[in-house]
Amino acid sequence: MDAIERQQALNCQQSFIVQAPAGSGKTELLTQRYLALLAKVPDPQAILALTFTKKAAQEMRHRILQALQDAAHDIPLKNQHQTTTRMLAKQALNQDQTLDWNILSKPQQLRITTFDAFCLELYQTLPQMDAAKIPKISNFPEQCYQQAIHQWFDWCREMPDLQPLLKRMLAQMDFKPSKLFGYLQELLKTRDQWLF
Repeated sequence: MDAIERQQALNCQQSFIVQAPAGSGKTELLTQRYLALLAKVPDPQAILALTFTKKAAQEMRHRILQALQDAAHDIPLKNQHQTTTRMLAKQALNQDQTLDWNILSKPQQLRITTFDAFCLELYQTLPQMDAAKIPKISNFPEQCYQQAIHQWFDWCREMPDLQPLLKRMLAQMDFKPSKLFGYLQELLKTRDQWLF
Protein backbone atom coordinates (compact mmCIF):
# COMPACT_ATOMS: atom_id res chain seq x y z
CA MET A 1 0.00 0.00 0.00
CA ASP A 2 2.86 2.44 0.82
CA ALA A 3 5.47 0.74 -1.37
CA ILE A 4 6.05 3.85 -3.49
CA GLU A 5 6.70 6.04 -0.43
CA ARG A 6 9.03 3.40 1.05
CA GLN A 7 10.98 3.26 -2.21
CA GLN A 8 11.21 7.07 -2.32
CA ALA A 9 12.57 7.11 1.25
CA LEU A 10 15.57 5.10 0.03
CA ASN A 11 16.66 7.98 -2.20
CA CYS A 12 19.84 9.14 -0.46
CA GLN A 13 19.73 12.50 -2.24
CA GLN A 14 16.62 13.60 -0.34
CA SER A 15 15.49 13.94 3.26
CA PHE A 16 12.28 12.42 4.60
CA ILE A 17 10.14 12.41 7.70
CA VAL A 18 8.76 8.97 8.50
CA GLN A 19 5.60 8.92 10.61
CA ALA A 20 3.70 5.70 11.15
CA PRO A 21 2.15 3.71 13.98
CA ALA A 22 3.99 1.07 15.97
CA GLY A 23 4.57 -2.17 14.11
CA SER A 24 4.31 -0.60 10.66
CA GLY A 25 7.94 -1.22 9.68
CA LYS A 26 9.62 2.12 10.45
CA THR A 27 12.72 0.46 11.89
CA GLU A 28 13.02 -1.78 8.82
CA LEU A 29 12.76 1.28 6.57
CA LEU A 30 15.41 3.12 8.60
CA THR A 31 17.63 0.03 8.42
CA GLN A 32 17.20 0.00 4.64
CA ARG A 33 18.01 3.69 4.35
CA TYR A 34 21.14 3.23 6.47
CA LEU A 35 22.24 0.33 4.25
CA ALA A 36 21.54 2.42 1.13
CA LEU A 37 23.76 5.17 2.53
CA LEU A 38 26.51 2.68 3.41
CA ALA A 39 26.63 1.66 -0.25
CA LYS A 40 27.41 5.25 -1.27
CA VAL A 41 29.64 6.87 1.36
CA PRO A 42 33.45 6.86 1.35
CA ASP A 43 33.54 6.15 5.10
CA PRO A 44 30.90 4.49 7.29
CA GLN A 45 31.43 7.18 9.92
CA ALA A 46 30.02 9.71 7.43
CA ILE A 47 26.58 8.41 8.45
CA LEU A 48 25.12 9.46 11.78
CA ALA A 49 21.95 7.80 13.06
CA LEU A 50 20.44 9.34 16.19
CA THR A 51 17.73 7.93 18.44
CA PHE A 52 16.12 9.01 21.69
CA THR A 53 16.96 5.90 23.69
CA LYS A 54 19.88 3.52 24.09
CA LYS A 55 17.49 0.64 23.47
CA ALA A 56 16.48 2.07 20.09
CA ALA A 57 20.13 2.69 19.15
CA GLN A 58 21.04 -0.89 20.06
CA GLU A 59 18.08 -2.21 18.05
CA MET A 60 19.14 -0.19 14.97
CA ARG A 61 22.74 -1.36 15.26
CA HIS A 62 21.61 -4.98 15.70
CA ARG A 63 19.31 -4.85 12.67
CA ILE A 64 21.94 -3.31 10.41
CA LEU A 65 24.64 -5.77 11.47
CA GLN A 66 22.20 -8.68 11.21
CA ALA A 67 21.25 -7.64 7.68
CA LEU A 68 24.94 -7.42 6.72
CA GLN A 69 25.77 -10.78 8.31
CA ASP A 70 22.78 -12.50 6.69
CA ALA A 71 23.76 -11.09 3.30
CA ALA A 72 27.41 -12.08 3.77
CA HIS A 73 26.41 -15.68 4.54
CA ASP A 74 23.47 -15.83 2.10
CA ILE A 75 21.05 -16.80 4.86
CA PRO A 76 17.66 -17.59 3.26
CA LEU A 77 15.10 -14.81 3.57
CA LYS A 78 12.36 -15.39 6.14
CA ASN A 79 9.79 -13.44 4.13
CA GLN A 80 9.45 -11.51 0.90
CA HIS A 81 9.57 -8.01 2.39
CA GLN A 82 13.23 -8.61 3.32
CA THR A 83 14.22 -8.69 -0.36
CA THR A 84 14.97 -4.95 -0.43
CA THR A 85 16.96 -5.16 2.79
CA ARG A 86 19.03 -8.04 1.37
CA MET A 87 19.74 -6.19 -1.89
CA LEU A 88 20.83 -3.05 0.00
CA ALA A 89 22.96 -5.09 2.42
CA LYS A 90 24.74 -6.74 -0.53
CA GLN A 91 25.45 -3.31 -2.04
CA ALA A 92 26.76 -2.07 1.31
CA LEU A 93 29.01 -5.15 1.59
CA ASN A 94 30.38 -4.44 -1.91
CA GLN A 95 31.30 -0.93 -0.78
CA ASP A 96 32.75 -2.39 2.43
CA GLN A 97 34.96 -4.75 0.44
CA THR A 98 35.98 -2.13 -2.12
CA LEU A 99 37.06 0.35 0.55
CA ASP A 100 38.34 -2.28 3.02
CA TRP A 101 36.18 -1.19 5.96
CA ASN A 102 35.66 -4.64 7.51
CA ILE A 103 32.45 -3.49 9.20
CA LEU A 104 31.48 -6.96 10.36
CA SER A 105 34.72 -7.31 12.31
CA LYS A 106 34.80 -3.60 13.30
CA PRO A 107 31.15 -2.67 13.95
CA GLN A 108 32.19 0.32 16.06
CA GLN A 109 32.51 2.19 12.75
CA LEU A 110 28.72 2.46 12.65
CA ARG A 111 27.75 5.75 14.28
CA ILE A 112 24.40 4.88 15.81
CA THR A 113 23.84 6.62 19.11
CA THR A 114 21.43 8.69 21.17
CA PHE A 115 20.91 12.44 20.84
CA ASP A 116 22.22 12.84 24.40
CA ALA A 117 25.40 10.86 23.76
CA PHE A 118 26.06 12.70 20.49
CA CYS A 119 25.58 16.11 22.15
CA LEU A 120 27.95 15.09 24.94
CA GLU A 121 30.48 13.97 22.33
CA LEU A 122 30.20 17.38 20.61
CA TYR A 123 30.46 19.20 23.92
CA GLN A 124 33.63 17.33 24.82
CA THR A 125 35.29 18.41 21.57
CA LEU A 126 34.99 22.10 22.42
CA PRO A 127 38.36 23.70 23.16
CA GLN A 128 39.37 24.56 26.71
CA MET A 129 36.55 22.63 28.36
CA ASP A 130 36.75 22.39 32.12
CA ALA A 131 36.18 18.72 32.95
CA ALA A 132 34.01 19.71 35.91
CA LYS A 133 31.59 21.49 33.58
CA ILE A 134 31.03 18.54 31.25
CA PRO A 135 27.43 17.42 31.72
CA LYS A 136 26.69 13.86 32.72
CA ILE A 137 24.14 11.61 31.02
CA SER A 138 21.72 10.17 33.52
CA ASN A 139 19.79 6.93 33.30
CA PHE A 140 17.40 8.43 35.86
CA PRO A 141 16.17 11.65 34.24
CA GLU A 142 13.31 12.36 36.69
CA GLN A 143 15.57 14.56 38.80
CA CYS A 144 16.65 16.46 35.67
CA TYR A 145 12.98 16.92 34.67
CA GLN A 146 12.15 18.28 38.12
CA GLN A 147 15.08 20.68 38.05
CA ALA A 148 14.20 21.92 34.56
CA ILE A 149 10.54 22.40 35.48
CA HIS A 150 11.40 24.35 38.65
CA GLN A 151 13.82 26.58 36.71
CA TRP A 152 11.19 27.16 34.02
CA PHE A 153 8.54 27.96 36.64
CA ASP A 154 10.82 30.45 38.43
CA TRP A 155 11.72 32.04 35.10
CA CYS A 156 8.02 32.40 34.15
CA ARG A 157 7.25 34.03 37.49
CA GLU A 158 9.90 36.69 36.80
CA MET A 159 8.58 37.48 33.30
CA PRO A 160 5.66 39.97 33.44
CA ASP A 161 4.40 38.91 29.99
CA LEU A 162 4.19 35.25 31.03
CA GLN A 163 2.57 35.71 34.43
CA PRO A 164 -1.04 35.75 33.08
CA LEU A 165 -0.39 32.53 31.15
CA LEU A 166 1.18 30.91 34.18
CA LYS A 167 -1.83 31.92 36.31
CA ARG A 168 -4.19 30.34 33.76
CA MET A 169 -2.18 27.13 33.80
CA LEU A 170 -2.20 27.08 37.59
CA ALA A 171 -5.96 27.77 37.64
CA GLN A 172 -6.42 24.58 35.59
CA MET A 173 -4.47 22.74 38.32
CA ASP A 174 -6.50 24.18 41.25
CA PHE A 175 -3.57 26.54 41.95
CA LYS A 176 -1.37 23.61 42.99
CA PRO A 177 2.11 23.98 41.45
CA SER A 178 2.91 20.38 42.38
CA LYS A 179 0.03 19.17 40.19
CA LEU A 180 1.31 21.26 37.26
CA PHE A 181 4.85 19.96 37.84
CA GLY A 182 3.55 16.40 37.75
CA TYR A 183 1.83 16.94 34.39
CA LEU A 184 4.91 18.63 32.94
CA GLN A 185 7.13 15.81 34.16
CA GLU A 186 4.87 13.28 32.40
CA LEU A 187 5.13 15.36 29.22
CA LEU A 188 8.92 15.40 29.42
CA LYS A 189 8.98 11.61 29.79
CA THR A 190 7.30 11.30 26.38
CA ARG A 191 9.15 14.10 24.61
CA ASP A 192 10.41 11.67 21.97
CA GLN A 193 6.79 11.30 20.80
CA TRP A 194 6.14 15.01 20.31
CA LEU A 195 5.60 16.17 16.74
CA PHE A 196 7.41 19.35 15.75
